Amino acid sequence: MSLRRYFRRKAWDEERARELEAHLAHEMDENRERGMSAEEARRRAYVRLGNPVTIREEIWEMNSVTWVENLGRDVRYAMRQLRRSPGFTAIAIVTLALGIGVNTAIFSVVNGLLFSSLHVRQQDRVVQIALRQKDTDWNANMSVPELRTIQQQTKGVFSAVIGGQYGLDGLSMAGHRPDRALTYYVTGNYFGALGVRPYLGRFFRASEGKVPGADPEVVLSYAYWKDHFGGDRGIVGRQVEMNGNPMTVIGVAPRSFRGLNTLLAVQAYMPLAMVVTIEKTPLKQYNDVSSRGMSVYARLAPGMTAERANTALAVVARRLAADHPRKERDAGLRTFGLSASRAGGFNPNNNLKEVAALFLALAAMVLLLACVNVANLVLVRASIREREMVVRSALGAQRSRLIRQMLTESVLLVVLGGAAGVGLGLWASSVLGAANLGTDLPLRLYFGFDWHVFAFSAGIAVAAGLLVGIAPAARMARADLNRVLREGGRGVAGRSSRFRDALVALQVAAALMLLVVAGLFTRTLRKTEHASLGFNPAHVLLLSMDPGEIGYNSSQARDFYGSLMERVRDMPGVRSATMAGATPMGMIDHLSDTVKVPGYEVPRGQATPTAGYNVIGTDYFRTLEIPLAEGRSFTKADNKKGAYVAIVSEAMAKKFWPHEDAIGREFTMGSDAKHLLRVVGVAKNARYLELQGPIRPYFYLPYLQHPAVNTLNSLEIRTEGDPAAMIPEMERTIHGIAPNLPLFEVKTLHEALYSPNGLLPYEVIAAL
Repeated sequence: MSLRRYFRRKAWDEERARELEAHLAHEMDENRERGMSAEEARRRAYVRLGNPVTIREEIWEMNSVTWVENLGRDVRYAMRQLRRSPGFTAIAIVTLALGIGVNTAIFSVVNGLLFSSLHVRQQDRVVQIALRQKDTDWNANMSVPELRTIQQQTKGVFSAVIGGQYGLDGLSMAGHRPDRALTYYVTGNYFGALGVRPYLGRFFRASEGKVPGADPEVVLSYAYWKDHFGGDRGIVGRQVEMNGNPMTVIGVAPRSFRGLNTLLAVQAYMPLAMVVTIEKTPLKQYNDVSSRGMSVYARLAPGMTAERANTALAVVARRLAADHPRKERDAGLRTFGLSASRAGGFNPNNNLKEVAALFLALAAMVLLLACVNVANLVLVRASIREREMVVRSALGAQRSRLIRQMLTESVLLVVLGGAAGVGLGLWASSVLGAANLGTDLPLRLYFGFDWHVFAFSAGIAVAAGLLVGIAPAARMARADLNRVLREGGRGVAGRSSRFRDALVALQVAAALMLLVVAGLFTRTLRKTEHASLGFNPAHVLLLSMDPGEIGYNSSQARDFYGSLMERVRDMPGVRSATMAGATPMGMIDHLSDTVKVPGYEVPRGQATPTAGYNVIGTDYFRTLEIPLAEGRSFTKADNKKGAYVAIVSEAMAKKFWPHEDAIGREFTMGSDAKHLLRVVGVAKNARYLELQGPIRPYFYLPYLQHPAVNTLNSLEIRTEGDPAAMIPEMERTIHGIAPNLPLFEVKTLHEALYSPNGLLPYEVIAAL
């Protein structure tokens, strides 16, 4: 049958009707001419030609697809039935919309973080390379020498090896106030290896990014170009300044490309070696094999598998260990899929998938409850209509057709509820995408609609339709014609139904389980909120800044901070003030380094121990109210003219001097082995990066002895009253010294605790 015949059925039916009428009229005329009465002539004509209605139906079916016709009739019938019960229809649609909406929203988040396309060529062929030393966790941070070694010795294994390192820099144009941008320093082959083409201009060449200061070029992200340069297509070739250094914009990345991390929204890309010029990284540190701050990725060569690549990397690791026996002892290298770090920090165990599976399971339970709810309503409605169905069956309707009609009605309910649910889910995911994550870092929460979300939503809608419709359909299949007709108009409301009772029991059990899980999550949040942090977050104001973003060198930054601290401490309402490189639960500048302690023997087979540290100003412990277990705090005398000193945490003192007094002991850092650090104090343990688990060794260094570590610092002020009320005055004070200095992370310490590193995940989990 052709489509032309199918779509012209109505015209053909009208034509056949006129033709049959003409034949009947002609036959009746001939019968009357033979002497028959009008009634007999008509009867004989119908006997000869047959029933015109039956003939038209046969012709109609010949030009039709029967199952399509029946489906259309069933849908129209279902719509009429739903219109007759607007209350039932509204309740069922809203219930299903909530269940499907919750699932769509949560899957959109999971899809955006773990499964959505990164818009790079053959994404499944790109891997991340991680390093570890014996008995330590896999670490995605690597050094420039390690990158070079991998590039040189794996040419047959990988078609390209690329690297990138994050930065936070001040970007400005002539006559414009600097803006703080999240930057990414990449190897020259970065975009080419990923198969990304520029939206405007060009990308870096493979030869660029190898010599410090040689390639002062920058590529802007599409979003940053649109938001901060108004989509000016003439931006290519123009000069900008990055931390006071002149740079040339050479291109704009495509709109779809957002990097290999779905959480961090990179705003500008620069050649890797420019980190020496822009970030003021010492050349010796840049070329140090133990100076690890870069992520390394690679594209597998054609025909190469990850397993074979791991074998080749094991050989490279042994070469590294032979070339650098002290810093690469027992080194190991291997590949990981992009999912290990695409949703934030590197996680070799990828337990984010387990968390995602947990939430999808809980969402599925909500959908199950919604379906059972609607199934109960449909079942009761089917019970009320049971006599109607049985009578129709007794009059000749096929029971399979009646069951199909009931299933169609249920599926139509789910389609309407599913459409509303998908809309509700996408709205909820957009709200989640615009959520405040408690940080000024340009994080990207993009939970858009793609084929993964469409397939998932369609799948759960079909499953919901079957679940909702199978109960009344099964009841209709088992209905006893004689019993129902005997009972007449009494209905079935009074009869017991084991199936309905089971559905109610399932609802109660599932709802109780969800309430228990929600209660446990909420209790965990409350318990975590009131856990001992080791410091007092009340009445503390934070203001972060980086004078390096307006071109200050370390000496100028030191003078700026010195002048600022003098002014702030004299302001009314300030109890104490200090500065620090990192804030508790903050997202940036949490430093760590290897430590070497005279007399401490590293356990056999283990790597050199590491410890986190913070570079702080005087009055730090007083401002955060971190008690000192023994010793003293830092003073102005702890500068470059005096002996180098440190304050260690109780956890660090217990690890390295378990049965001795830590005061007066000495140790060195891997990045500054020439200075012995003498312990002058032991501070009570405080949590800086995580709210759960054991507290790790930690130490503090005085800013006056280490001003060049980083020009980015946080001003921390303990106030007499509401700290938020002092924000305008503090901003005026800072801009009175440096008018163009961008400020960020301006908030109270209590607000800062609700960050992705702090209480925010617990709050989100409890809320969901």
